[in-house]
Amino acid sequence: MSGDWVEELFIGKSDMFLVMMNAMWSVAPRQAAAIDRIIRKYFPDAQKVLDLMCGNGRISIHLAVMGYEVVGLDFCEKFIKDARKRAAEYGVKSKTRFIVGDARRVDTYFKEDEFDVVLNFWTSIGYYGDETDRDIFRRVRRITKPNGLFLILNAVSRDAYAGGLKPRTYEVIGENLFLYEHEFDVLTSTHKWRWMWYRYEGRDLRFVDEAALELRVYAIHEVVRMLRDAEWEIVDILHDIETMEKARIGSPINIIAKK
Repeated sequence: MSGDWVEELFIGKSDMFLVMMNAMWSVAPRQAAAIDRIIRKYFPDAQKVLDLMCGNGRISIHLAVMGYEVVGLDFCEKFIKDARKRAAEYGVKSKTRFIVGDARRVDTYFKEDEFDVVLNFWTSIGYYGDETDRDIFRRVRRITKPNGLFLILNAVSRDAYAGGLKPRTYEVIGENLFLYEHEFDVLTSTHKWRWMWYRYEGRDLRFVDEAALELRVYAIHEVVRMLRDAEWEIVDILHDIETMEKARIGSPINIIAKK
């Protein structure tokens, strides 16, 4: 996988994805509370967290509100600027630091053994393919403290596709309408999407933009194997981060790994 679509969507068409991220802020306090419970269960003394591919900071900021020292890393400057502004609005500017950077070089921005927890949230794997993700896992390990955690949470799993994909779906977010066209390549386990963005203007729809995505969709056992290849210990796999139910067939990817 070339990953060319990643830069096109998250940088070139960042306004499109910003609409989707902004809609997620309403559930961010609840999600951050669930992440806090996981951290407290497996590393009770954790204080410093890296939010890898943090977007515009919805999880980082709510973790900071809870008292964590949080660093957010994302390669989209627009997202990072928005996160910094929001951190000030939430009163956690002193507890957060937001950096423009590429997750594929994550260990070049930080010291060895710097973080108690590294968080990868909301399907932020599968952008560049297996070898790149495995390399990211190795790099994350270098900057995580001994006994520190690597949390891969709320990521879509291949099991969720077992019932097949509808060829077309849609989503309404405020005044925005997103139409999606889906194709799944079983040979490469790749979800190929076409997103079309429209905006309501009275009773009319105005076309705004479109984007194409090619996401490598992993089964849970594949991510487990990749993490073990990178010398992580798997300590738990969950079905739901809020209820802490154990994973089962059809679960999303919620993996707690320890260095």
